[in-house]
Amino acid sequence: MLAADPSMATGGTYGARFGSFSRALQLIKTEPPEDFPEIERRARIKTWLQDEFARTLAVNNVQSRRSHGFFISSQHPPVLLDVARCFALTDGQLRWEIRYPLTRNEGLRCITVRLHPDNKLPMDYAFIPCLPRAIQRWRFSEERIQRLASIHKSLDEAVSLFLQDSSRYAKQNTHTATE
Repeated sequence: MLAADPSMATGGTYGARFGSFSRALQLIKTEPPEDFPEIERRARIKTWLQDEFARTLAVNNVQSRRSHGFFISSQHPPVLLDVARCFALTDGQLRWEIRYPLTRNEGLRCITVRLHPDNKLPMDYAFIPCLPRAIQRWRFSEERIQRLASIHKSLDEAVSLFLQDSSRYAKQNTHTATE
């Protein structure tokens, strides 16, 4: 099956990500039921987001440590990976919300997946170069996110921009450490 379709990943890739190709197929077959809790769905998306981010960093030879949703490294600034759930206001306007700790958020970057209004599937990815300080829940409108972040159709695009930003951070850290 894998050899017949050149667009599919190798068996080793499925093994590394899911334990085995059989396990990947098993996960596909176990689609959550309609009454699957929204919070569990977001938790699974967040875990996927963090795993894919870690995989992308590894491919780019960037060492990082995951800690409570943050990724920390001397090679990049602290970054939060989160899922922004969607809220519809009574007038029909949409807002997205991300949550982050009140402490250790100085200069915190964020890559968030914005969910569609039904909060089931990813809509796009936003790279926010600096989250507002001293706010635990941050709700933002489409206009505000367009002003404060860059919006991307894929996670790879958002991570690529983050890594470009990180190269400046790594240079500053190296320069500071040698002084």
